[in-house]
Amino acid sequence: MDTLQGRISPKRAIDEAFKTFRDFFSGVRTMHILLEGLEYLEVGDEWRVTIGFDSGRSKETGGPFVSAGLGQKTSEPIRELRSIYLNAKDGAFLRMDPA
Repeated sequence: MDTLQGRISPKRAIDEAFKTFRDFFSGVRTMHILLEGLEYLEVGDEWRVTIGFDSGRSKETGGPFVSAGLGQKTSEPIRELRSIYLNAKDGAFLRMDPA
């Protein structure tokens, strides 16, 4: 890709985004931290790295008949996403948004 010459590599963008994520979320209970997406944004000359994680909170789910005693309630983790934007030339942090 000629458009990415002179830019940090996709791997470095991912590494920098995870480092930034760990810095911002240190002390916050997060689990199952995974890369959800990577995109080069030509307009702003940015890398957008999307990271998903379980927030440590959960929600109860169940069918429409649970209140009538039919079926079971289940609990599932609440999954959150954050997009971290980095300068594509030097990897500097620009911003973080909910994805």
